[in-house]
Amino acid sequence: MFVKFKKITDGTKHGHNGIPQKLYGFKVVAVNPEHVTIMEENDGLRKSMESSGFPVGVSKRSKFTELYVNMGNGMRYNVVGSFATVFNKLNQNSAPAEEASDEPEPEMEDEQ
Repeated sequence: MFVKFKKITDGTKHGHNGIPQKLYGFKVVAVNPEHVTIMEENDGLRKSMESSGFPVGVSKRSKFTELYVNMGNGMRYNVVGSFATVFNKLNQNSAPAEEASDEPEPEMEDEQ
């Protein structure tokens, strides 16, 4: 089974003043959930897009999640969606993920 996402692409363009600018776009990709090994929300990408511009077709309210996909060579994909949304799409037959909280995780006691 594959899950469809909007993958963020980036490049550079040179403005009229010669200063390079980040240029974002997206393309649709299909990801095999069995190959996703790590995922994490990517707030840095959102902040970068706020200064350089969101691609057409991606809302300014969007959140982004970075997927680490292991296909023998390890690829990273930044996709449109919050951690919980992406998690739920990848695990459609599992329990839904909880939304991230700003509260710190409880500390674990060392086992003796």
